[in-house]
Amino acid sequence: MQASQIIGVFNQSLGARYGVRLMGGAAEPFYRAGRDARSATIVFRADYSASALHEVAHWCLAGRHRRCLDD
Repeated sequence: MQASQIIGVFNQSLGARYGVRLMGGAAEPFYRAGRDARSATIVFRADYSASALHEVAHWCLAGRHRRCLDD
């Protein structure tokens, strides 16, 4: 599956439900917690599908408190 497909599926399902966006193209992966009306963002490395899935797995395992912190 291509990274763009993973982004689409995640953003339309879990992303929409929990107010988080998945984005690619970063030099390094990063999670930015949501603040006020801004959605949380999971940013993965370049356009690598494996990186997208890896970062989503981290997000899934993180608890509610951890999702409130930038990482």
